[in-house]
Amino acid sequence: MSLRSRIAAAGLVFVLGAGTLPLAGCQSQDDAATVTQVNSNAEDSTSTLTPLERGELRREILDSVQAGIDGWLATDAETMRLYFNDTVMTPFEREWEEYGTRGLVIVHVHEPVYFDVVELNKAGTQALVKYRYNDTSYLADSNGERAEDLEPLDENEIQFTVEKQEDGSWQAVRVIGVLR
Repeated sequence: MSLRSRIAAAGLVFVLGAGTLPLAGCQSQDDAATVTQVNSNAEDSTSTLTPLERGELRREILDSVQAGIDGWLATDAETMRLYFNDTVMTPFEREWEEYGTRGLVIVHVHEPVYFDVVELNKAGTQALVKYRYNDTSYLADSNGERAEDLEPLDENEIQFTVEKQEDGSWQAVRVIGVLR
């Protein structure tokens, strides 16, 4: 018999023997132990989103922010207001009004580099979206002719904080970055 087999046999005898030895100081208790089985897959109010739910929310959020960006690129404040709240709209409108006093309008030219949800809270009601792009926008006169070049922005990054609204839609409530 090998050393390994003898050690295993001795351990088995010890374990079996220990089960038959009376243990001093042990007494029966009237309180029975309660065993609770926890199902780790059960969902409750504190559970996180499933991967499928996160994916669906991500798509909803990106579609909403993209629609707002499309309005921005078209300099369409009415469309933007559907997706961006007043706090977000104010800097855009202020800048556009300034151009308007000079008889100019901005023509947005963006080349997207990165666009994604980078954070989503546990409840799925607030997210952070990063939009990185190359910006070669310019100002045009009333005839639509290029009147003034704006400083190009390479890999300009904007962060949108978006929140789910009572009607289930998503709206940007804060923006960090260079806007024009």
